[in-house]
Amino acid sequence: MEKEFGADRVRCYNGHEVGTAVSLAENADIIVLALGGSSSRFKGALFDENGAAKVQGVLEMDCGEGMDTARLQLPGNQNELFTAVCALKKPVISVVIAGRPYA
Repeated sequence: MEKEFGADRVRCYNGHEVGTAVSLAENADIIVLALGGSSSRFKGALFDENGAAKVQGVLEMDCGEGMDTARLQLPGNQNELFTAVCALKKPVISVVIAGRPYA
């Protein structure tokens, strides 16, 4: 986006603090939110010959073989972030990166 629109016009935040993200978004004309979960093909995951994940220790992934959930919400505080940013009444483009359904 910086290449297309210019680095002086693009602000990025890759963190977990909703307040910080909303503060940046308050000064934006358009807001792009990248939401979703992790990929099961990184962060130290090991895989069997059939492609199934071999869970050993703690993996920072929430999607893929062997990563079941009973919830359809976005991970972490992403629902809170989405709601707070939408409350600014500015155009929002949300990109959901997911390997599972979210509601």
